[in-house]
Amino acid sequence: MDNIDDICKLPGYVFDKGFILGEVATTGEEVSSKNYRVRLISSEFETEGLLNGAYLPPDVQPETGMEIPQFVTIRYDADGLHVAKDNYFANLIAYFFSKQGQMVRDGTFPQWEQDWSLIFSKENYSRSVVNLTVKGDYCKSRWLECAGIHCRVPIREQDFLPFMEGPASFFPDTFYTSNRTVPRCLYNTDDENLELPLSFKGKMSLKKQADRTVHLFIHGFPSPAKWHYGVLKHVLGVPPFSDEDQRKYWENFEGMPVDEVQMNVFQNCIPNSNNKSCDEYLCLKNEVFSSVHQILRPYCRRYLGQALRFFPVSDSMNILVWKNQRPSVGGPMMIELECRRQIKIKKDNPFQALLRPDEMDRQESLILVGYSYDWHNSVDPTVHLFILTTFAYAIGGARQKIDVKKGYTLLDSGTLSNIESET
Repeated sequence: MDNIDDICKLPGYVFDKGFILGEVATTGEEVSSKNYRVRLISSEFETEGLLNGAYLPPDVQPETGMEIPQFVTIRYDADGLHVAKDNYFANLIAYFFSKQGQMVRDGTFPQWEQDWSLIFSKENYSRSVVNLTVKGDYCKSRWLECAGIHCRVPIREQDFLPFMEGPASFFPDTFYTSNRTVPRCLYNTDDENLELPLSFKGKMSLKKQADRTVHLFIHGFPSPAKWHYGVLKHVLGVPPFSDEDQRKYWENFEGMPVDEVQMNVFQNCIPNSNNKSCDEYLCLKNEVFSSVHQILRPYCRRYLGQALRFFPVSDSMNILVWKNQRPSVGGPMMIELECRRQIKIKKDNPFQALLRPDEMDRQESLILVGYSYDWHNSVDPTVHLFILTTFAYAIGGARQKIDVKKGYTLLDSGTLSNIESET
């Protein structure tokens, strides 16, 4: 689907307005309501479609020639393009997700892909651009509608967000997930006084492209389970996540002592099968997140704060650019950014005898992952990144190989430099 004629047929596409052309004969499933032919108009395209009365607000009495703002595509079939003004949200969920709330669609979604290329660019992005509206409970979860310029997308609230303080923020997570899990578009800083994302710019030097400026928006942790995992492993050194050495490295990284905690609080906390996050299924089953989070809340805030402080002062920033194997040319790019700094104590340091061995030398790391939607059509692309992890470890213990991203192909690599705040 490369042209607007195809894009407007995909569920979620929004027409700026429509005009009622007249009533048409009713057939098929929707015989209980009148059907109307409407002239549909967007900024780029005009066409005709079908509107069933069930998708109109109850206070609207359609008449020939009536103008109605903002119609949303709900499907395209042999009868043509079907649109709705109201009561359409369940149709969008059914298109993107199964009854269990998992992704069900293959292929590409250019109707939101092009929309997000505009609204999440540096030129247009602000908190007022993306409107989130709570729509209710579906598939045993709370759902919200993300309204862009020309697209409506259903967003599912993650299971653990209700246990965290403050309103949720929006992270533009791609719908091209590699394992059909729900995109983690909502996140919470658990702090009403902390406003994210932070905005930076820098010089991007890649192997296969000319140098150019890149705009960076740094978000928080879209996965509460991954947030907990980072604290349990790197801050507290809780078995089976890690050991006390991790906590010692963290104290030096952050520059603050970590108080002892009662380990029995975390007796039901275990890593997932690949040891990269907490076991979310078990956490939900045992209903332990809320009680554990009450203990971890101050450490979670410290962990997040240290990541935000560390980003602009990193000595090196290595960037990887991944292309999804499914989308067509021009789709969103996955960006991975690894920030590092080595701390080496000079051997003639007069205080050397007072330092613990782990204070002598260490490497500090921050890994961010995210997406750019205007990578192909902007001179200065915009990248939205979330915090994957941050930690300190012995020099020489860093990962040397690149982790392969399932469903993605490594397109390019390079460095970022000259980081400046734009916040």
